[in-house]
Amino acid sequence: MDAVTTPEDVTAMTDAELAEKAASIEAERARRAVVTDAEQRTDAMCLEYLLASGRTNGAAFEPPVGFIGAYPRGWRVTVDGRAFEASVPGATGTPPGTGWTEVDPASSFVDFWAPGSYEEGEQVRDAGLIWTARTTVVDGPRPSEYPGGWTTT
Repeated sequence: MDAVTTPEDVTAMTDAELAEKAASIEAERARRAVVTDAEQRTDAMCLEYLLASGRTNGAAFEPPVGFIGAYPRGWRVTVDGRAFEASVPGATGTPPGTGWTEVDPASSFVDFWAPGSYEEGEQVRDAGLIWTARTTVVDGPRPSEYPGGWTTT
């Protein structure tokens, strides 16, 4: 049976004990945030590296070197005339292996967000989600940082 914890009486704690408790609570909140946001941060980091390296979504597969050059969810590559889309954040294996889903090469796909202008209704991928512009967005922040201008689908 799980142990049941009872709330501590913080009114009886010293200032030092309260500070220690606050620090441990903040550390736990930070730990939970890392676990919760890891996939989105992985996708963002992989995307940033690929774009800075001049890679093109939908181009031929280039094997990553460890995690450097890994592919974010939604990134498409081709291998021997077949198209694959990364289905996990930080895909490093060679398609058609783990982390890749084969797709119809002619099917449309939502490209990743890049700084610029977007018309109402345009869709982009950011932080592992597909976003639709609610209005015209001109040089705005990433959709994940500006939910007032975008909705997720």
